[in-house]
Amino acid sequence: DRQPPPTAVPPREARERACAAAADTLAALANRAPVLLIIDDLQWADELTIEVLKLLAGERYRTVPLTVLATYRSEEVGELLEPLLAERAIERFELSRLPHASVAQIVTGMLAVDDVPRTFSEYLFRHSEGNPFFVSEYLRLAVDERVLVRSAGRWQLPHTDEELAVLPTPASVRQLVGMRLAALSAEDLRVVQIAAVCGRGVEPATLGAIATDLDEEALSRSLVKAMRRQILAEHEAGELRFTHDKLREVAYDLIAVDSRVQLHHAAAEALVQAAGDGVDARAAEIASHFRNGQQPLAAARYGRVAGQHALRTAALGDALQHFQQAVASLAGLEPSSEVLRLEVELRLDQFSPRFQLYSAADAGLVELMRTAMPFARQLQDPALLAKLQDTLLVPLFARARYDELFAAAEPMLAEARAAADHLRVAAVLYLVVGSRLLCGEARRAIEIALPVIAMLEQQGTTDELCGQAYPPYISLCCEVGVAHASLGEYASAVAWLERGEAAAKRTGNRYGVAVSHMWWGFVEAPDIATTVAHGELAVHLAREQRLAAPELFGLYSYSRGLALSGHATEGAAMAASAIATGKTIGYVAFRTEAYRALALAQLANGALDELTSTTTAALELVEAGGECRHEAEFRRLRAEAELRRPDGDLELAERELRTALAVAEAQGARVYAGRVHAALARLNATRGAVDQARMDAARAVALLDEAGFAAEAADARAAIPR
Repeated sequence: DRQPPPTAVPPREARERACAAAADTLAALANRAPVLLIIDDLQWADELTIEVLKLLAGERYRTVPLTVLATYRSEEVGELLEPLLAERAIERFELSRLPHASVAQIVTGMLAVDDVPRTFSEYLFRHSEGNPFFVSEYLRLAVDERVLVRSAGRWQLPHTDEELAVLPTPASVRQLVGMRLAALSAEDLRVVQIAAVCGRGVEPATLGAIATDLDEEALSRSLVKAMRRQILAEHEAGELRFTHDKLREVAYDLIAVDSRVQLHHAAAEALVQAAGDGVDARAAEIASHFRNGQQPLAAARYGRVAGQHALRTAALGDALQHFQQAVASLAGLEPSSEVLRLEVELRLDQFSPRFQLYSAADAGLVELMRTAMPFARQLQDPALLAKLQDTLLVPLFARARYDELFAAAEPMLAEARAAADHLRVAAVLYLVVGSRLLCGEARRAIEIALPVIAMLEQQGTTDELCGQAYPPYISLCCEVGVAHASLGEYASAVAWLERGEAAAKRTGNRYGVAVSHMWWGFVEAPDIATTVAHGELAVHLAREQRLAAPELFGLYSYSRGLALSGHATEGAAMAASAIATGKTIGYVAFRTEAYRALALAQLANGALDELTSTTTAALELVEAGGECRHEAEFRRLRAEAELRRPDGDLELAERELRTALAVAEAQGARVYAGRVHAALARLNATRGAVDQARMDAARAVALLDEAGFAAEAADARAAIPR
């Protein structure tokens, strides 16, 4: 009461006095003992607090033992806080987003568990982008949605993406993000929403091309505000990106559906204009905008461009996805000539990446080609229809559906011959010949192939054919070579294989060179080193060109060569791996080659139980697919397992050998027939039937000598009972 009444001062001066008094009080406390003042959420501080802190940052208090530690959200720095952060005495430390390991540590700490499934921690890291608040909110949501449950005193943690797919963005996260967006003016929010339509990143020029109602100055002003609030940030080459994908997600959801469609259409047109000659690289993005902009024909058109671009960059999985999305875009459109042509071409496009990476044996390819044919017929385009028909044969061949292939090939060949289209005749027949060969009809394969090869050479079209992606002339020559080898005519086999390889090299067809070496590996050669060398080279060339099928076939022949050249364990491992790969991609054609390599390796290693299992599996495959070229060999090898066991079933061995001999003789397979006679000689010698053993051994020697297999003939001769 004794104090005089305070002197009235203007409000501004009163505020300055109050701030100075607060600063002096803190300084006085610090002069008694050092003070650490901690302030949280500084972005929400009022004007007086900011003024006091600015005073403390000034020269007057520089020597006072007072430290202020304040935290603030960088994305919510307003006009009030910015001047304080610019003070020279202020040191700023930016806390970056947490790495995956730290997110996993938060989860283990909050749940009191020792470890979390990587799928779960990666999901949280991906959706939180290292924001600890978002991590905790996603955990709470997982509990609420029963994705994360507690049972018997332990947390049952999700392990698969399917379990986590049900989780929406937590309401608290959406609310927090929504508050930041709500602070923007209507004009600024519109610019942010256009950016959200464009994706995680966008060039300012693209925004300007879409936001045609804003002049350059207004657009620049809105972008500066969005960056100041840390909604957008500059990235590489002037691109703007959302600082967190949840900002983009919530901003996008705030757009009315009709407006979204219009903006996507505008974005697609803007990107087409901006891309110019480089449209291929942005075609996937453009197709996506046209799709969301309800422009299905344009979406399909650019989706095909995106798929072709992905093929050129060897992104084959992406290529397939783009082609399939493009096909889906065409569904329900009126069948104009452009729509029909796209329907056909997109299906043909899908054939290429599947053949190279996934395999021509993909079951969907047969249906893919057949569904394309009605579109080609509506177009009344004979050339396109012929291309589809020819392409259909490849998946039929790969899946060993030989009867279907022969039936489909007949009308194609009739049309091609009627039109004197020699190139198409060759393209169809090289698959027919290969199928006959694999069916054990070596002589028939030669009879079909030779007139075609002669015709092509007479017409002077061999180089033209050799220059194709899948060169039929080279394959026909090699198939004739393998057919001769199957008949035990090794010299003829070598001559034809060298002819195919020379054609490939002459025309610079690297695919053809790889294929020729692959065929070399399938030859039943007296010189095993030749098989090893060609198989190894086929694998190398195929890998170099990323050719899945030739690589697989090369592995088959390479593993067989190893199995027969003293490296049985390595050969067995390689063959087993090749069999697994063949099963994965569904390739039935040639897969018996890998079983043969594995069986030979098991025989060399004395793994008789495994040999029985392998030959049984191979014969089941032969029966299912009709690929019986090696049926006699598998039956002989199954009999060998019984002959070499101390307690082997000799009756079973004889039945297998008799069946094998009948098959080999029917196929004209001299080498296989010679080996069967050699096995029968050993069987009869074991039983004491010496005369019969001598007859079988003599027949084995004659057949193997005739085929040029001198070493095996010598072994058979040495085994003749005295």
